[in-house]
Amino acid sequence: MPKEKLFDEAEVLQKAMLIFWEKGYSATSVEELVKGMGISRSSLYDTFKGKKELFERVFDTYRYFHEEGLENFMEKQEDVLVGLKLIFQKVIAEDSSADSCKGCFVVNTATELLPAPSTSYENQAILQHKEKMEDLFLNFLHKGVEKGQITDGKDFAAISRLLFTLMMGLRVVGKMKQDPEKAIASVEAVLSLLTD
Repeated sequence: MPKEKLFDEAEVLQKAMLIFWEKGYSATSVEELVKGMGISRSSLYDTFKGKKELFERVFDTYRYFHEEGLENFMEKQEDVLVGLKLIFQKVIAEDSSADSCKGCFVVNTATELLPAPSTSYENQAILQHKEKMEDLFLNFLHKGVEKGQITDGKDFAAISRLLFTLMMGLRVVGKMKQDPEKAIASVEAVLSLLTD
């Protein structure tokens, strides 16, 4: 008979996410996870198999909610250019206001665990996230063209890659407590490519 779980799995995954996000994969010990998640060592292994498998669950959860959140936001935007600026303003505001700036979990993981073998979990997961984010930007740009808000005839695949790179770069620079006004000016310079 399987053991009855005495904890909320979603809740302990959230706690594990915060630990991995702040400390990184390598620097996080099983003891820290057990203490921070508020579960026993045996519960961690029974439920998640181990630290690596737990990290993968956490990272997949983060990616899913991050990607879904951006997609939902984009679907609600009537003005694509305004929507793009709001997306980047939110990124900049989060990094500027955080007392302990954790940055982006994906960026942190990429800088810590890559390069890695192409078949590894971390390489595949980060590549899938990159491709999903670029697809979201690309679809959003096409929406702007259809609405007459963005000049047609541009290489939108390349621009979508540029927007993703800009977002990731802002996350890295955000750890340096960048000047929000200068960051916004950089965003506006990139967005100007869409209407020239």
